[in-house]
Amino acid sequence: MPRVSLLNDDTVQDRVEEIYEELEQAQYAARHIQQHGVSLTKLEPLLPVLQSDLQHHKQLQQDYAQAQNVQRQFKQQAFALNEVVHRRAHFSYTDSAGMLNADNNLNDKLRQRLEHAAAERTRTREKLRQY
Repeated sequence: MPRVSLLNDDTVQDRVEEIYEELEQAQYAARHIQQHGVSLTKLEPLLPVLQSDLQHHKQLQQDYAQAQNVQRQFKQQAFALNEVVHRRAHFSYTDSAGMLNADNNLNDKLRQRLEHAAAERTRTREKLRQY
């Protein structure tokens, strides 16, 4: 008798069709997994990246670009500092004072030569006037 109620139920045929559709979908999914199982296994670690939203990705790109700029600035500063350290001897004040004295001595010598050349020119001019 309990089976008689199933025969009288009009929704049984609809449920059977739904179950067959689900079975067909499950079989299709099983075939797909068999065919593409290796590729799916390779892509599985990338799933979180593929599921992340686009705005988060854009923010990560902006953060990465900013970090690269900061890194570039630090590298430039480190390079400049390294150059200053290597050239420190050239910036020494004692050397600068010595160069200043040498410049003063050179200026004095050039001034003396100029005065001597002017005096010589004046003497030569006087000699030429006398002739």
